[in-house]
Amino acid sequence: MQDIEASLSIDDNTIRRYVKAFKEKGLKRYMQDGFVPYSGKLTEEE
Repeated sequence: MQDIEASLSIDDNTIRRYVKAFKEKGLKRYMQDGFVPYSGKLTEEE
């Protein structure tokens, strides 16, 4: 999880919240639920 936090500059609570919602809803409902992915600070190459 630390790699995800560092790469995307989001905290562990945010990651846990995303994972929980995904597990409860499944991919299709999760993506339809107004989810806006965080673009983070990755470059095009990363």
